[in-house]
Amino acid sequence: RTRPELGFFARRLPRQQGEATAEEDEGEQNQGQAGGGQFEVEVAEPRRHSDVLARILLLYARLNPGIGYVQGMNEICAPIYYLFACDPLSDAAAVEADAFFCFS
Repeated sequence: RTRPELGFFARRLPRQQGEATAEEDEGEQNQGQAGGGQFEVEVAEPRRHSDVLARILLLYARLNPGIGYVQGMNEICAPIYYLFACDPLSDAAAVEADAFFCFS
């Protein structure tokens, strides 16, 4: 299987102390359905795996202004991030940094 499961990136990140409750999650899901399936990207405080992926790509584009963002970068970065995020031996706090380093 060479493609990451597509639903993975829509999932919420693992919970940390003081994060949203189940009721807030449900309200957020209903809000997303009402908006025609469009999701907002939270770069400052990522809540979903797709937010982390967007953050990696944004940082890469800012650090490399000569290259910027080129179509298809997400298709290269997504499997890298997926591997680190699903690896049971990987440190959850370092997944984003590891994926960014490998992508760079």
